[in-house]
Amino acid sequence: MASSPWPALVLVLLVLNAGIVSANQTETDENEGALHDVRMFSQECMQNDTCEATKPTHLVEYFSADWCEPCVQVGEHLNNLSNDTLVLQHHSSPQDATFLSASKLKYDLEFRLLFYPSIVVNGNHLLTGSRQALDVSSVMENNTPEWSGLESLQVENNTLSWDASLNGTVSVWMLAPTPHQESGKIHPAVAYDRVSVEA
Repeated sequence: MASSPWPALVLVLLVLNAGIVSANQTETDENEGALHDVRMFSQECMQNDTCEATKPTHLVEYFSADWCEPCVQVGEHLNNLSNDTLVLQHHSSPQDATFLSASKLKYDLEFRLLFYPSIVVNGNHLLTGSRQALDVSSVMENNTPEWSGLESLQVENNTLSWDASLNGTVSVWMLAPTPHQESGKIHPAVAYDRVSVEA
C-alpha cells in the first residue's frame, strides 16, 4: 500500500458556521459561511521542530479535471500568479485518478459549481470557463481581503495549534505536487486530504 505524499503545503482556512437557526429567526448573518482567514505552512517550514504559518494575500481555489482540455491553459495561467497568491487546486471530478471527495463536496454544495474550469477568488468571486479565468489578476487587484480570525497558528512537534477570535470551522487542506494523469505535467498544489474541526 502506498503512503500519502508529504504535503508541499498545508492550508488552514477559517469559515464561520451557519449555526443553528431557530423558528423565530428571520435574519441571517451575512458572514455565515464566509471565508475569514487563510494561513499556510510550507514543506520547508514543517520540517522544523516549530513552524509559524504565513498569510497569503490571496487564495485562488481552482476546480479542474485532467480530462478538461481548457483546464490546461488555465492551469498554466495560474502558475504565473505572484508568490503572495496561494492556488489550491481541487480535482473534484470522480473521473480523475487524484479525485478527492472533499473537493467534490466543496464544488457541489459550498460553491454550487457546474463547469470546469471554475475559479473562486478569496472565497467570494467566481470565474467560470477559460475566458473568465484570464481575469483572475484583475479580480485580485480589486479585492484584497483582510484575513483575520486565526491567531498564533503554529505547528510544534507535528501538532497544529491555534487560537481563534471567531467561532467557525477550521479546515486543514493538505496539498502536494501531482502529475497530470495523461501528460505527466506537474500540478503544483493539488488537494489530497482535508480535516475539519470546530474552532
